[in-house]
Amino acid sequence: MRSLLLGLLMPMLLLVGCGGGGGAGLPTFVLIQVELPGRDPLNLIVGEVVQFVLAGYDAGSRRFVLTADGWSMTNVQGVPGTLGPSGALPVTGVGSARINAMYRTETVESLDIVTKPRQAWVSGFVRDGSTFLGIPFVLVAFYDDANTQVGLAQTMADGSFLASVPITATKVNLVVGGWQVEYYNEWVYRTVRYSAMIQNCHAIMVLSQPLQTDVTSVMGDPIFLDNRSGPPPPPPNGCQ
Repeated sequence: MRSLLLGLLMPMLLLVGCGGGGGAGLPTFVLIQVELPGRDPLNLIVGEVVQFVLAGYDAGSRRFVLTADGWSMTNVQGVPGTLGPSGALPVTGVGSARINAMYRTETVESLDIVTKPRQAWVSGFVRDGSTFLGIPFVLVAFYDDANTQVGLAQTMADGSFLASVPITATKVNLVVGGWQVEYYNEWVYRTVRYSAMIQNCHAIMVLSQPLQTDVTSVMGDPIFLDNRSGPPPPPPNGCQ
């Protein structure tokens, strides 16, 4: 899974520009993938134009921007837009898709995207409970009062997330994923423990201001995860 491998690479990334995708002297890549730098691909908004890039990582964790031999979009649901020949996507509607690129005969890891209408925004952080460092690639899910999932975000390299959600969103939880390798399934928010493994064990969000369309409300308290290098945490006490 890209989250585990790229999580190991991220702290040491070095950007190296390449003139053309097939220039001489390129190293052997241990990972080639489609990326959307600085953006959460699960929260693309109708009306914006986003530019995907192709990046290769060598054994020394150096990042090379490559020129793709071609771009395509598969697994299309709804009407997310039409991908251009250079990897640019004007987001024209709500939906989801998988962005693919071709590079020589190499295996390229695709990128799943979700496009959404204009909604409210929620920002926050997921951090290591011991070091307080941000944890990347954690999926953060949002729910309404009926426990229906209404939003999803993925944390960035610094552990931050920015989720597009309807104004009916009231609760938050984590989605079980690659972070389980290093962290326990439980998480802490405002000193209360919750579990990503127990149905509807969500936390009520405490925000800087009520949700409003096109406005960012901040979860001032981060979500903390316990590293598996330490002892197992006590049972969750926040499940209703």
